[in-house]
Amino acid sequence: MRTFLGRAVALVRRLSGLLVKPIWFAQWKLEVLPLGQLTSQTLCEDAQNKFLRAHLGPVLTSSTAPASPLHRLTSFHFMRYCRPDDLENWSHRTGAVFVVRLFASRRYMDKIVKHFAGLVAGWRVTGGAITLGDAIGFYIDRVNKWRLRDYVRDLVEAKYDGDLRQQIEDNLGLGWTDFALRLKCSALRTFVRSDSRSTRAGVPDLIEMVQDPANGLDLKRMAGFSVESFWNRFRPELKGDSGDISESDLDDYLNSGGQGKQFSLFCMSQGTFQDKLDEATKKATELGLKLDWTMDDRQVTRADQVVVNESALPSFLVDPVIGRHGDPPDPVAATAELCTPLGVGIFFFKDNSFNGFSAHLRSATCLDGTAFVSGGATGAALHDRIPDWIWRWVLVHELGHTFGLCHVDGIDRIMVSTNDHGSFTWGTIPGYWMHGEPVFVLDEAKKAWDYIVANFSSTCLAGK
Repeated sequence: MRTFLGRAVALVRRLSGLLVKPIWFAQWKLEVLPLGQLTSQTLCEDAQNKFLRAHLGPVLTSSTAPASPLHRLTSFHFMRYCRPDDLENWSHRTGAVFVVRLFASRRYMDKIVKHFAGLVAGWRVTGGAITLGDAIGFYIDRVNKWRLRDYVRDLVEAKYDGDLRQQIEDNLGLGWTDFALRLKCSALRTFVRSDSRSTRAGVPDLIEMVQDPANGLDLKRMAGFSVESFWNRFRPELKGDSGDISESDLDDYLNSGGQGKQFSLFCMSQGTFQDKLDEATKKATELGLKLDWTMDDRQVTRADQVVVNESALPSFLVDPVIGRHGDPPDPVAATAELCTPLGVGIFFFKDNSFNGFSAHLRSATCLDGTAFVSGGATGAALHDRIPDWIWRWVLVHELGHTFGLCHVDGIDRIMVSTNDHGSFTWGTIPGYWMHGEPVFVLDEAKKAWDYIVANFSSTCLAGK
């Protein structure tokens, strides 16, 4: 069972445009009986009724009580599916499914969605504890860490010898339990200034950006005062030079050609970015990596730095504003930057259906044997998106690409992409039962270390 599955989000986005504003809805798809146990219509209905009585009914039927966090619901309803082919775009491996929809005004939907997602996560935690899923997952994780350490030791011994090999083994902790490659990482948060001018006598760059229809920029949307849709919201940070900036202040700024109150507008708040970095740090340990982030703010002055063309991300990364190096023309500097992972927070992608994008310096081979062709630079870019419990793994997903990892099937995996891969595999339900959230599996960790040992400099591996 997994809240807000990728395919559900796509369906919600399509349907939400048909609703009369300001009413919004959230949707969950909950598997209550796996396909292997779905042998009759009666069993399906019994499982659904039991789940409704035990979990959903008591919560939602009391949602109108003033003390309930859900009391601002406008309405809710369920849909039942007992055959795998009943539900459009749902995996053929899925059995009996409940679809739950909650309706409320946008003002209250965030709190309702967060509360309901917490309830679903709580059911998973309770179930995992009762059925020993958490304990089994913990044991498997420990064993896999030992197996990864042995695998990396073999890679190092096959490539290096003598004192250098010993230095690398000592730095990586290959003879100890504290095995990891420790990396100093850079996090850049992009922002625009209201008074920045490329020419001394010219109008502010920000005014030029939003006035050019080719850029498709709306300053109020950039600042968070308006949203494209409920599912395409983010948390920019607007800082006035002399106090808070209101929506009317932005109107005055635009109408006066850049006069009035001046401000800095950041692609996301510092706290939001830090949360994403913390999540990446936690998940990277599954690859045998320890990330130490340094956050910095970086001013951008051009529209193509605000709306980043994801298909030309290496060009964005090697722009002097970001400061990475490409190969060509500078293979030495580009190789050295492998040891300093980069995450860049941006406002938008040109195709804003993307939440993150990345480039990896060297070619790699995916788990399925296909080629993962080099991008000529290394780094990841992402923009903020709400809610966090769907999109909090975007940064570490993109960092996975920078270590040579490819997309896979299954929402229990960090590297999943429902755009070009399936949401479910035979391991999805067991994986979620054991971990409760997406993970990197052992084979991916081995692939990442194949990439690291093959391409990172010995200086980096030895910690010099």
